[in-house]
Amino acid sequence: MKSMILGHLRLRKKKNHKEEKRGDFNSKTTSNNAETSFLVVEKSLTNVTKSSGETVRMKCEVKGRPVPKIRWYKNEAPLEQERGKVDVRKYSSGYGKIGSRLRIMHVDIHDTGYYKCEATNDKHSVETTGILMVKAGRMQSPSIIPNFPPPFPHFPALGGR
Repeated sequence: MKSMILGHLRLRKKKNHKEEKRGDFNSKTTSNNAETSFLVVEKSLTNVTKSSGETVRMKCEVKGRPVPKIRWYKNEAPLEQERGKVDVRKYSSGYGKIGSRLRIMHVDIHDTGYYKCEATNDKHSVETTGILMVKAGRMQSPSIIPNFPPPFPHFPALGGR
């Protein structure tokens, strides 16, 4: 049975969904049922555009019972941590929320894709997806151009004499 205070009335919901009214000022919300399981996305991923060479951070936050596990995916494939390149951290953001931060250092055009943060617990699964778009950086000409000998020295058409 579940009860809840509304002003000075306590409403009780019974299994047959009828409500019973009683005057009671000191009651609290209670439940005789086992803990209710749930899972919701509290902070969704957003689409991000970065230039080649920059660092990107993507965050998602969820709230659930039992506490969920969070996994990251790129284009539907599980994303693995890679030292110096891909880093995943979990954190607690208070009020029962947990979060996960994905950081990709020195992005290049191959990092462009759909990134998914998926949270699962015993009963539920939720996900949020964001797109990372990486723009190619400008090519810089070398400051010193080496003077290599021609590859075929006896053929003028190929750089020789």
